[in-house]
Amino acid sequence: MKFYLYCSFIATFLVQSFFADFFLEILIGTTSREVRQCALRHIIRLCKIETSTYEIHPLIHQILLKARLPLWPSSSAGTRSSTQKLLAQSIEYFDLRCQLTENLTKEKQEILNINAEQLLTEELTWLSTYTVASTSNQLRTMDNILFIGHLKFIRTLLTCENIDKNKIGVELIRLLIDQFLFPASKRMSSSNNENDSIDDLIFEPKCSTSESRLAAYDVLVELVRHCEPNLKIVIEDITNLHHRPVLEKQTEWEVNLDLF
Repeated sequence: MKFYLYCSFIATFLVQSFFADFFLEILIGTTSREVRQCALRHIIRLCKIETSTYEIHPLIHQILLKARLPLWPSSSAGTRSSTQKLLAQSIEYFDLRCQLTENLTKEKQEILNINAEQLLTEELTWLSTYTVASTSNQLRTMDNILFIGHLKFIRTLLTCENIDKNKIGVELIRLLIDQFLFPASKRMSSSNNENDSIDDLIFEPKCSTSESRLAAYDVLVELVRHCEPNLKIVIEDITNLHHRPVLEKQTEWEVNLDLF
């Protein structure tokens, strides 16, 4: 009986008019990462509570969907300081969306009033048009934080029912490999001028931290899961970029039998 009353009180608290602002403030508004991570853990626990009064999971999801957050800028350059603050503190927001969206069936998507396919299309459009800052290390840090969150969310959306990995596979795989992971290798493989200087061929990947690169690799892994055509594309592209034979070095490791 006490547990039932406890759950009912929680549900009543969650539908108060102030709760959405309070919820977003502790999830993304506070500068303390410890507070944000603590909020993330407890909100996930809340979403697992079942009450006869309110559905907590859909309620939290709707707050996330309706929140007017500037987490889809065209670039971090030129953004206001208040926006930069939210961009730098957005990891827990995306982590929560991932937790609540993982492996959603079509039925669950209808209940939550979301369309995973549409969300994925919007994410891919943002990812392909985002302009990376090139003049500031601080802005590059924010770029990578944004990439971590969005790439994690893209990987999560790929787990949902009614997502056709074949349909988006080629475009997304080439985008990640050519721009976010191995742009220098792509430039070198497509260069026909042997006199190109090394400096001209060095391109920094959009994902320039280990955490953001890992998030990009996780998307590739999800794209090839149970999808043989995508697996073949990834293998072919990686092989072409990193294992092309260099003709002048083909004899570099041949054994000289005269030495024996």
